[in-house]
Formats: sequence, structure tokens, C-alpha cells
Amino acid sequence: GMSQNFLRIHLFKKFIFALLGGLFLLLIVVFFVHYFAHQRFRIACFPLFSSDRWLDITITDGINDLLQKANSTVCLDYPLDWTFDAIDRDSVSNLTYLKYYGKRIGLDVLVTEQVISKSDKNCVVVLKFYNLKKKEPLTLKLSDTLYFAHPDTFFKEIIHQALNSFSIKYDTLPPVFLPSPKVWKDYGSGRYYQLIDDFTSAEKAYRAGLAVDSTEFFLLRGLASVLLRKSFYLQSKGKYADDTYIKTAEIINKTLEVDSTDELTYCLLGQLYIQRSMWNRAEKVLKKALQLGKDDPFLYFYLTRLHSSRYRKMGFRNKETLLKKALKLNPAFERAWIA
Repeated sequence: GMSQNFLRIHLFKKFIFALLGGLFLLLIVVFFVHYFAHQRFRIACFPLFSSDRWLDITITDGINDLLQKANSTVCLDYPLDWTFDAIDRDSVSNLTYLKYYGKRIGLDVLVTEQVISKSDKNCVVVLKFYNLKKKEPLTLKLSDTLYFAHPDTFFKEIIHQALNSFSIKYDTLPPVFLPSPKVWKDYGSGRYYQLIDDFTSAEKAYRAGLAVDSTEFFLLRGLASVLLRKSFYLQSKGKYADDTYIKTAEIINKTLEVDSTDELTYCLLGQLYIQRSMWNRAEKVLKKALQLGKDDPFLYFYLTRLHSSRYRKMGFRNKETLLKKALKLNPAFERAWIA
């Protein structure tokens, strides 16, 4: 009888261990399925600068815009404002460096943009897609002609080919979110100078474009961003900045009159209110920005500047929660790493 009881106990123990082992493996499988199901395909386009940097910047902005908007639940695109935050600017057109940098910031696919020829009416653009998860990374090469009179055709066609090659499903592509081609040179120049922190040249370029079209949204938003940085700089040096803040507020409000649904513009206004210690207004506009778009790492960073009682009402437990959210979106966000 004792040997049979011992055998039964032994078998029962083996059964329990097997059951626990099976449950443990199941939990691991469920975790990884859940984890990878929530990981978006990360992609970013970088310009390989030609003699016309303004054109490369403008085209790259359009490519990044459509890559993000095609299917934001599956795809996360890094715009230039994210990637230039930590990039080695001397190496921005060096392909070896870009691949290394892309891996460091968690990209699945790196896209390079290059204008290989240009006339008054059009330019020929080559896009190369590098899968950074593979040993032989060049996955796709696309080339097409961009006609300045109707650029939307180029962007939709080339993005359509790219998305199909990566099996990314989408319904319809929206129009590319860019200014009118008549101010591309001023816009692209302003964007370039802004990205390399030459705010005096950026302001000059944006104002030149606004002299052509005073209601051009992208030029207004760009100018607002540059003036805001100028205000911060003056204040940090202990200089008089009130007039610059007033001008910045005027430009931001004019930008919102043109498009009241732009999350980035509300972020600019939130920054201005934070800098002026207008906390109720800052909370209100940053909450509005959060309602309009949840894929902006800068927004989560600005929310950390509010008192914790304010961002807790928006569902964020503490500062660390917000910073982790910002860094999960953009691992190249230097200020979030050191905050």
C-alpha cells in the first residue's frame, strides 16, 4: 500500500510540475504575442542633400507625412523634427552613419531621399528603402518624376508602391500635407535652418515666403516656432523678451485661424504659456493637443512641465510615465533622456 501511495504522490507531483510548466510557457507566448502585436512598424525618411537642400527637405517632409498618415495604427514614422534632435549633423548625408543611427533609434526601415536631376518644371527623385533588421539591407529602390505644378501625384504613387512592398494595408492616401509649391523654396530653407538651429536664417526664410502668401499655414507655424525659440533664448540670457512673446502669440493665433485642428500649433501655444507661467491656459491648450494627436513625444515632454495634479487629470500617473511615453515614441529625444 505504501509503495502505491508513494507512486501516486510522485505522479501527482509530476503532473503539477508539468501543468505549471505549461502555464508558464503559455504566459510567455501570450506576452510576446501581445508585445509584438502592439509594436508598430518604425520608418523614417532622411534627405541625402543635393545642391538644393530646400527641395530635399520639402520632399522628405512630404514622404514622412504620408508614411505616417497611411496607417498610423500599424506604422510609426519619425519626422525630421524627431530624428534631427540627436543626429550628427556633419554626417547627415552619410549612408553608413544613417544606418548606424537608424538602428540606434529603433527603426525597422530607413528611407533615403535623393534628387538626381532638376529643371524649372520637375525633378527626378530616388527613394531607397533599407531594412535594418536584415544583413542585406537594401530592400527597395523607387524612382519617379515630381512635377511642381501637381506634386500630389508623385507622393501618392511612390508611397503606394512603398506600402504595397512592405504589405502595409491602407484605405486611401490623403493629400500630402505641404505648402503650395510657389513657396517651397522659402519653406524648405526655413525648415533646414530651423533643424540646424540657425533661427535667424530660418526666420528670414519664413518671412520671405509670407511676403508671397501671408496666410500660408506651414510658413506661419514655422515662424511661430522660430520666434518662440528666440523668446526662450532672450529670456534665458536675462534680456527683455516681452515684445517677442507678444509677436509669437500673434503668429500662433494667426496659424490657428488658418487651421484650428493642428496639434503641433497647440503645443507651441502650450510652450508659450508655460514659459509665461500661465498654467491654466497651458493645461487647456495641451489637453486640446492631446485630443488631436497622441503620437507627439514633445507633447508628453511639455506636459511634465505642468504640476502633477494637472496631468493626472489627463490620465498620467507621474512625470516618469510621461517621459517613458515620449521616449517610446522617439528614442532620439535627448531632452527626455536627461529630464
